Amino acid sequence: MPVWAYIYLLVVVLGSVYSMYSINPKSSYYVVGEILSTFACFGLFFIYFNIINLSQIIVYSTLMFVYMLYWSVWVNRHHYSFFWTPANEFVQTVELGENETLEEAVFSIKIIKLLGLAFIFAMSIPVYYVYFKIVTGN
Repeated sequence: MPVWAYIYLLVVVLGSVYSMYSINPKSSYYVVGEILSTFACFGLFFIYFNIINLSQIIVYSTLMFVYMLYWSVWVNRHHYSFFWTPANEFVQTVELGENETLEEAVFSIKIIKLLGLAFIFAMSIPVYYVYFKIVTGN
């Protein structure tokens, strides 16, 4: 595996560990789901880089990919209100700075939303790359 894959998998593990320790209270299904999602990510990379040889590569990789997507949507369902609420409504729920106007706060929230979505997309690119390379057979 190339160095970028090791670095990405390390980031996945660190993110999972942080997620498991930052959410309180934790239920047993949450911990098991987070661990399975991490294993699914490792499985995709191991399949792509031929560390694991399976007879039904597309089936297994699709199951892993779908589970990872399902888990990331399910576990983060409480954070969607930030992205779906319009910035001018969301700004009413936060405390403004001493010299900050309402328009500046709305603009700041729009930038934070855009950067947050860009970060999520950028962190997902390696998984999408590996999965689509597996499916297309390249």
